This record gives sequence, C-alpha cells and structure tokens, in this order.
Amino acid sequence: MILEPDNSPRLTTPPLPGVRRRKRGPAPRPAKDIQAQDLHGFKKLQRVAELLAHLHLVGCDRDKAHNRELHFDDYVLLMLLAPPP
Repeated sequence: MILEPDNSPRLTTPPLPGVRRRKRGPAPRPAKDIQAQDLHGFKKLQRVAELLAHLHLVGCDRDKAHNRELHFDDYVLLMLLAPPP
C-alpha cells in the first residue's frame, strides 16, 4: 500500500520493475443460448458409457460411508465432455 501526499492509501500497487501490465481488451461477448439443434453426438457417448460401465465400482470398496455419488465411469464421461484447454 502506498500513501498519497495527503496520507490516504492508494489501492493500486506500484508497477514492478521489468514487468509490463497487459492492457485490458474489450469485454468478452456473452455466450449464445444453446438450442436443441446445436447438440449432437449423444449416441456415440452412450457407446462409450457402455464401455466404461465396468469402472463404476472402482474405488467403492474404500468408501466406508457408502455415500459415493460420483463414480469413476461418470467422472471419465465428464472429462470427455469438457472442452479441451
């Protein structure tokens, strides 16, 4: 925190030597609404889910409380649905 001449604190931090601040670009555009015709590929996802069904009980033996809601096969499907970085 830096004190101004009138002893009031300045909320911004001073620039670091050798570091340039990025200029802010325009605000991101809001995402468009998803329509039913935009969605496709669920039959392929169902086939993958059938292949991953044997992973459903993996790790459940360690779950002492028996309250597992996210099973490993569900987790893998969610990772497949996530957009690439």
